[in-house]
Amino acid sequence: MTDRVVGHGLVNAEGQLKLEDRTKFTAGVKGFAGKRVTLTVEDYKSQRSLAQNARFWKICTLVAEAWSVGRELPISKDQAKLVLCKVFLGQDETPMGPVPKGTSGLSVEEMGTLMTDIESHFAAQGQPLPLDGY
Repeated sequence: MTDRVVGHGLVNAEGQLKLEDRTKFTAGVKGFAGKRVTLTVEDYKSQRSLAQNARFWKICTLVAEAWSVGRELPISKDQAKLVLCKVFLGQDETPMGPVPKGTSGLSVEEMGTLMTDIESHFAAQGQPLPLDGY
């Protein structure tokens, strides 16, 4: 289970929310059955948010730390980012060879999906990332 569900929609004049993908949102929310939750409504941004950027770099730092255990030379968060982007976003071809796709052009939803995919991968491997406060 993920620790967050993101949905997008439109609020009408009566304050009612019409979700763009209610089925997907409802399926995600079911994972919180019986739990007290916090709901936040904010203006939609097409580009990733500063909070998402900070959270992504925290993920990269945690992954670098995990991958550095037992290594003489530690893995940097920048190296971890490159590997994560290659694995979860794919690569672009250049005349000098493939390069990992970057995160700068990702939308809020795409960035959220990327982080959820990374977290789910590590959780499935028995290495959940401690992201308390992010």
